[in-house]
Amino acid sequence: MRILFLSFVCVVIFFALYTLSYSSIPPHPRVEQMIRDGKIPVPYHLINRADAMKRGINSYTPIQSKGFKPYRQSSLQTTTTFKAIAILIQFSDNPSQVASVFFDSLLYAVSSNSLRDYYQEVSYGTLDVVTVNFPSSLGWMSAPQAYSYYVAGNNGFGTYPQNAQKLTEDAVAAANSVVDFSQYDNNSDGYVDALFIIHAGQGAEYTGNPNHIWSHKWQTSTPQLVDGVYAYVYSMEPEYWAIPGDMTCGVYAHEAGHSIFGIPDLYDYGYDSRGLGRWSLMAGGSWNGPSNLGESPAHPDAWSRYAMGFVTPINIISNSTNVNIPAVKDSAKIFKLWTNGSGSTEYFLVENRQKIGYDTYLRGDGLCIYHVDETQSGNNDQWYPGYTDYGHYKVAIEQADGLWDLEKYINSGDTGDPYPGSTNNTAFNSASTPSSKDYNFNNTSVAVTNISNSGMTMTANFSVEVLPPEIGVTPDSLFADLYTGDEITQTLTINNTGAGELSFNIVTEDITLALNKLFTKTDISFVHDGLYKLSGDRQKDDEVARKNIATPIFGQFSSEAERKFQTLSQMNFLIFHDDFENGMGNWTTQVYSSADLWHITQYNYNSSTHSLWCGIEGQWNYNNGQRINNAAISPTIDLRGRTFATLEFYESYETEPGYDYCMVDVSTDGGSTWIPLRGSYGSAPSGTSGGWMLRSYDLTSFTGYVIKVRYYFDTGDAIAQQYPGWFVDDVNIYSSIDWLTVTPSSGVVPPGSSINIDLTFSAIEKDGGEYNANIFILNNDPDEDTVRVPAHMRVTGAPNIALSDTSIDFGTAFISTTHRDTLTVSNVGTDILNVSNITIDNSDYGVSATNFSLNPGERQNVAVTFTPSVVGERLGKLTITSDDPDEGTLEV
Repeated sequence: MRILFLSFVCVVIFFALYTLSYSSIPPHPRVEQMIRDGKIPVPYHLINRADAMKRGINSYTPIQSKGFKPYRQSSLQTTTTFKAIAILIQFSDNPSQVASVFFDSLLYAVSSNSLRDYYQEVSYGTLDVVTVNFPSSLGWMSAPQAYSYYVAGNNGFGTYPQNAQKLTEDAVAAANSVVDFSQYDNNSDGYVDALFIIHAGQGAEYTGNPNHIWSHKWQTSTPQLVDGVYAYVYSMEPEYWAIPGDMTCGVYAHEAGHSIFGIPDLYDYGYDSRGLGRWSLMAGGSWNGPSNLGESPAHPDAWSRYAMGFVTPINIISNSTNVNIPAVKDSAKIFKLWTNGSGSTEYFLVENRQKIGYDTYLRGDGLCIYHVDETQSGNNDQWYPGYTDYGHYKVAIEQADGLWDLEKYINSGDTGDPYPGSTNNTAFNSASTPSSKDYNFNNTSVAVTNISNSGMTMTANFSVEVLPPEIGVTPDSLFADLYTGDEITQTLTINNTGAGELSFNIVTEDITLALNKLFTKTDISFVHDGLYKLSGDRQKDDEVARKNIATPIFGQFSSEAERKFQTLSQMNFLIFHDDFENGMGNWTTQVYSSADLWHITQYNYNSSTHSLWCGIEGQWNYNNGQRINNAAISPTIDLRGRTFATLEFYESYETEPGYDYCMVDVSTDGGSTWIPLRGSYGSAPSGTSGGWMLRSYDLTSFTGYVIKVRYYFDTGDAIAQQYPGWFVDDVNIYSSIDWLTVTPSSGVVPPGSSINIDLTFSAIEKDGGEYNANIFILNNDPDEDTVRVPAHMRVTGAPNIALSDTSIDFGTAFISTTHRDTLTVSNVGTDILNVSNITIDNSDYGVSATNFSLNPGERQNVAVTFTPSVVGERLGKLTITSDDPDEGTLEV
């Protein structure tokens, strides 16, 4: 249980929480490549995030408790003058080389390529960054300590006071006599809102040198009271990149996004993915420009611009066609899409990005579609199809080419990312690649289609409404006529003639009839046409009644008037079921260490309203400061008399990858010992399931036993973070059908489309006879949510006779005495063997049976007698006649 903080705060307060985290600018591409090539190590402050949190660097509580509020532009109608203070600081061992007047222009000039001009453009002229104290009026302040003291070989992130926090405190103290800091509390919360500390020399984000300060946003060790307000949150930037005078506004705009607006980094600290890459100021876009130094930083991505307060997204609440989408540089139009326009912490944002203004150096142009999940803390955990590690981004760009280059660390953006892009992709929906499904892989009904060519004004159709599908299935029944050992695949077609997407899941049910009958007092509950569930007191023929049997009996009426039933054998999904809607029932828990966390919850579930969860209510995770090592154990489940069995359940887990494991075990001795179904600690699933997922495990090796199933969670240690934990729902154990397979068994059919399902009938190792099944297509058609297709397989088998002996020798015998031996006749075939006659051509010999029938697998002992009538050798020939197609006559 270690590594990441996962935030579950509501949107009302997420701006405040983000300002508390430590944030830094992403490395320049050259440094990033040096890290990737192994030429320099990953900087300490990026690779040791957990240690930073323990020291308070990544704490999410101090600023909130001290009352600091990040700025958020509240009006798009008028211009707000926003005052920011920049303090230049030099050192005895690192004197300044750039005149202070240079930073007057870099930060506050009305011309292009300044911090002021940048925020004028991205705020649509509503935010004007100014100052009361130009850097040239303050000049370069001198720090009381050497540069090396504050850097301490650790990019300025060492232990206080040898770090950037102390440098900031010293810079504020040096400027206090000439600066009225109260002028810089723009929102009257008692704190300086925008404090830039500009240190002499280069930035480590460009050099990769641990003896240089890495630009960042942080807070001082304690708030510094100056002029009646507190100097606390700050950002720190360098004097120059490669040569004096080459500094750009990109790093300042990025750090202002942190320190002023409280926006998190949207790049990946682990450098195994790119986050939003060059598409956002809060990721690699801060470096955009002709020299890749940040001369023309990218606009904030749609979510960051929204969080800054520069735009209010237009919430699409109904399907709309030919929507005009002007370039976001000149028009504050961003569109928000989610199911039926509902409010959620997960949604999509759509904007039109063109290569104009500060966006001139984008990697492409067109519609950018972002997938937002506000519960995530940042973009440190990528997801793409086939990637099995933990989590997903806070803000992900849905790349139109479907290559996931940003997540795979292939590039920082390209012409294939926006729509329609280099692949001319004009549709984004649940069936496209990428798709509009949510992070639990559920359909959202969101679609952006009919996307126009890229331009200053683009058009597209927006869909958010849940429209009903309409299912049609052909044929309405299936029949296969096979010989033993054969297979055949037939096609079932599912059509969707409705307006909405059709989701389906297929289950099969073996209804091959047994020979017994069941009658008298029993409770009858309807399952589907012709199939009923029997419970309560039961009698089988005239046996004594059996009460409270755990396994339900299912049957069909054989005679409605007599209320008699023909029972069914090998029913699937009928052995055990629990959806946890009625409490723990007969489930028990086992605590191996720590507290008992398994319980029924409404926090997260697959169906209805409850599930089984290993977690803490109200806290919404499993972090209790101890190693979690306990299990939920099922009631006993009787698999005696079963030939095949399958365990099926839904699970959703988010745990610390590589440390916290979700194990599923089976016991055949009442829980004394456990047999893993999917690995033990270190090899079982860990990390994230990617939402609710259906799992299926073969229990055939446990048939013949009474079993228990254990859901066993072990964290291995007591180091905890805020992962939600492991949820289990809809546990089923059923007997499997081994002669009918369905591929695929689930899927989605877009409106006006169809899908072919392959159904394979297998007569391999099957006896001759009739086999029947129901195919149930469970779906989301509100008028026909279950479609039943009967399936019938007729198997023509063949008998196969086998004899125990090919000759019989009675040895020496006396006249008139009878001697006996046994010949065993077996049927090793797949249909009934009919022996029509057994004859012997010598009257001294006799047999006990001359005709009989054997089912497959049966055998018959035939007594052969010898009573000699004369002296001498007596030979005879025993002839067996049967309907074996290959050996109709055998001689012994």
